[in-house]
Amino acid sequence: MRNTLKYTLLFLGMAALSSCINTLDTHPTTVFDAKTVWGSKATVEGFVYATYTDVINAGYAGSGSSVDWEARTPNSVRCSQVGEGIDGLATELGVSEDSDFGCNRFSLLRKANLIIHNVENSATLSNEEKKELSAHGYLMRGMIFFDQARKMGRFVPVCEVFDVEHPEAVNIPMTSTVAESYALIISDFQKAAD
Repeated sequence: MRNTLKYTLLFLGMAALSSCINTLDTHPTTVFDAKTVWGSKATVEGFVYATYTDVINAGYAGSGSSVDWEARTPNSVRCSQVGEGIDGLATELGVSEDSDFGCNRFSLLRKANLIIHNVENSATLSNEEKKELSAHGYLMRGMIFFDQARKMGRFVPVCEVFDVEHPEAVNIPMTSTVAESYALIISDFQKAAD
């Protein structure tokens, strides 16, 4: 009986002490502030890798839909994906108000532009780290632009980070030609390669 009482008191004492420790009580619990994200190479890399996942899963090469999209390009004169013909989905007859063939990529572009802007203006990263990490941003932005160009030809080239408090400042025209669209893509890929 004495041992039971002794162990019970010991257990209650340990429980009381452990309840005062805030080891796992970190805030905020769902997001990181900008200072934390852009404060070290490791956290910037985490943001970059998460953005790659978002870009690839948004309908780019890794999601499986790239095969379907090839059937909707000029290369699709004879495509086994659609019975040796051209896929009619991405035409005036196949498009509805629910269709998104790459025009709504602004959240992805914002992430790529955040990488470019915050890395290039970082006071904590070395010049070599800035070159390496901003190259990822240029590569992803070029990938998004390429996805839009191959599906639509012309697109709205968002190349900067905008303040969400002033949406009226955003007034970007679409690229005037398909050639201009591909010039922007090549420029971003060249910056990434450099």
